[in-house]
Amino acid sequence: MDSKPFDLVMKFIDSLYFDPEHGYYRDTLLILFNNYKYNNNFLSPEEYIYDKTGIDNYQEYKPFLEQFTEIDREIRLKLVVALYNLVYFSDESEERKIRFSKFLYRYNIKLNDDSEYRDAVEINIEERKEGSFAYVYMITDSYVEKQLKDDYWNNNDIKSRFKNEFSVQEKLKLNGAKVLSVMNYNPTEFSFLMERADCDVFDFLSENKLDFEIKIKWIRDMLSTMKIAHDNDIIHRDLHCGNTLIKDGELYINDFGFAKDTNILRSRMSTSSPKPNNHFIAPEGLIDFTKLDKQSDIYSIGRMIDYIMSDGSFVGRHPYRVLVEKCTKNEKRDRYSNMEDLICSFEEIYRVYNLEDSTTTIFENIKKDKYTESVEEYILGILPQNRISNLMVNQQSKLINIFSGLQSITNKQNVIKSISDTFVNATGYNGWANYEIFGDFAYSVIINEKDLTIQKTAYNILKICAATRYRCNDLIESIPPEILIKLEQ
Repeated sequence: MDSKPFDLVMKFIDSLYFDPEHGYYRDTLLILFNNYKYNNNFLSPEEYIYDKTGIDNYQEYKPFLEQFTEIDREIRLKLVVALYNLVYFSDESEERKIRFSKFLYRYNIKLNDDSEYRDAVEINIEERKEGSFAYVYMITDSYVEKQLKDDYWNNNDIKSRFKNEFSVQEKLKLNGAKVLSVMNYNPTEFSFLMERADCDVFDFLSENKLDFEIKIKWIRDMLSTMKIAHDNDIIHRDLHCGNTLIKDGELYINDFGFAKDTNILRSRMSTSSPKPNNHFIAPEGLIDFTKLDKQSDIYSIGRMIDYIMSDGSFVGRHPYRVLVEKCTKNEKRDRYSNMEDLICSFEEIYRVYNLEDSTTTIFENIKKDKYTESVEEYILGILPQNRISNLMVNQQSKLINIFSGLQSITNKQNVIKSISDTFVNATGYNGWANYEIFGDFAYSVIINEKDLTIQKTAYNILKICAATRYRCNDLIESIPPEILIKLEQ
């Protein structure tokens, strides 16, 4: 330990026991020793100091700074730790304990969590990881210590929320969530121990490709953990690839319970980082972090599903694109309403794409004009080949409900354009009755959709059908005048 921090801590302890009224120092060591919880293990204060440091020339009533300033460098830390234990395991005020702890923290002196004597732990600052509110220290191969930054030690609100993070993670673990175990919350040093992960999802996917089934396992664990959280009215608010962690190949969610601040978010967004953490925040949180809620978590989950399925990007092709699109709608009301609905959709897509009769199941739903995410994925998949019109004729399906369920205006525009380009040929030789399929479809789109481009494309389809089928002409005549005026413009 360097001389400067050592002199400062000696000065600090001396100041606690200086008697200004009489102008002398009391026997500091004797006072500390008498309050020490484990003093019955030693014959005297002098023996305690000798046992812990090897110092055998302690002088009563002499300031620590004066008598210990010349001791060897390797003995300084031992003495500081010995004095800290006298204070920590005593009835000294919490304020004094915290001041002492803050000093050690500032000079990167960490202590273990032994129940009777907390010895110094060597910390490699280069391995320390920094978050918005806390540092994470690599204590052992199995555990890390998470400690609140000393900037916040006097902030009761932040301290309370840091403690809440520990309590929430502890509660979720007991309820079966995939979160890392936490233990030994220390209210004096504002720290706790946590299982050590191997890396986060960003780092893992930067170096590795996952098999499909491992991706599914990761996502299922994430979904089940978030359902447990929401069932207990716990909102994450900041789920991203940097706080979903990997340990022994398993995915764990971290940073629960610590409500985030808008100013911290803005600071993070303005900081350059290789991790795309900001891409996981719901749009409402970009303006006001306090607006984030369970629906915002669903947005972040959708982004995480896309990120995992796309091997660490957002541009991959996978079976869950439609599900992701619904999760990440700009408006909360258009997203999945709860975790249960999201999980049901996820499992349905998995089931359809992994059963031998998956295509049969999709065709049955198309024939019934029943929208599912799997049906939308199938339709988007055949879109480049312009096969949607043939599908409608072959399955005798008007796609009215399916088209209404498509997850974006862009998807609807692309689908109806494909139908407009190909439906005449798809009706087939002498297939006059098939025009009614497309006429009914077009009429429904005109009445129910709000996008004028989509409505006008449907109107062109209906007019062509009307030239062949009288019933389609009747449909044109039944279009409300206020809609017809816009279509004719």
